[in-house]
Amino acid sequence: MPRTPTFICKVLLGLAASLAAFAQSAAQFPTVKRDGFANMVLTDGTSFVPRNPISRAKGGDDVIYWIQWNGPVPHSTLRCVITGPDTNLDDTENFASAEPGGYSVCGMETDDSDGGVFTFTQYLNGEKVGEKSITIDKQSFFGNLSLRKKWKWLVGALAGIILLAYWIRRKMTGDKRSLSAVMGGEAPDVPKKPGARGSVSIGSMTGPASGNLPPLATAPKVDPAEELARKLETFKRSLAVDPAFRLSKPEDVLPIAKAARAAGDPQIAVAALRGFDKINPGHALIPDVYLLSAKVMAEDLDNKDMARKILQHVLAKYPGHYLAQEAKRYLESLT
Repeated sequence: MPRTPTFICKVLLGLAASLAAFAQSAAQFPTVKRDGFANMVLTDGTSFVPRNPISRAKGGDDVIYWIQWNGPVPHSTLRCVITGPDTNLDDTENFASAEPGGYSVCGMETDDSDGGVFTFTQYLNGEKVGEKSITIDKQSFFGNLSLRKKWKWLVGALAGIILLAYWIRRKMTGDKRSLSAVMGGEAPDVPKKPGARGSVSIGSMTGPASGNLPPLATAPKVDPAEELARKLETFKRSLAVDPAFRLSKPEDVLPIAKAARAAGDPQIAVAALRGFDKINPGHALIPDVYLLSAKVMAEDLDNKDMARKILQHVLAKYPGHYLAQEAKRYLESLT
């Protein structure tokens, strides 16, 4: 079905004249002075004057076919016919113009999708008085955008092309560098070949040449007993300098205290155990430290009263601990 857009079909109305003037002018039918196209008309309420003359239009513009008359137009019937792609408009209006040089206009509002050659025809009292064609260019998506928006679309499209090219290059070459590194010209990381200058080879080589390589150095094994003895001596020297010195690693406290006790030095053992609960609040080894402290007090320093107080504290504070039963039995043995 043909499209039926809204359209303009207006005529210039001059100053009203008397019926006698119309009758007198009817004998002298006006002639066409000139015609053309415009995309705007101005009006003061009684007359129309075309503005912005055009020879080609764009979809979405108003297109107006105008005729200027040499003389006044009597009371007449104006018919406007517009034909073109998917367009067939036909409308009739009555008008009168009492002023020479007046205009009759016939036009339509176009859509962005309109495109092609459109023909405008005016009939006055059934007689064709003017016909003219104009090409209307169909607007593309970018046609309605401002220059700023076109620029933004262009930048976005360029960014998309760059990202697509980067992704394809990465898939084809295996280059894992970032886009900024690629654009900045940074060289890709090339793994060094085994044996190259400055490289470090880990493991051993296989093949005939492997017999020429010296054996890899291995870290010497450390005797745990010797390591514990070294830590105990370090602790003793630290205490000699600062009697308030405490071990920094909680896991070293029990081994050093037991080593000192085994070496017959219970005072060093007590120094290692002292203040463990204050320095390491909530530590899982606190019950173990309490139990060992009680044994040192009772067995090595003959201070059973202090040992009982420590054991009673363990039973009161840690009744569900796995050492609670051992602490209870040891407390009973001291009574």
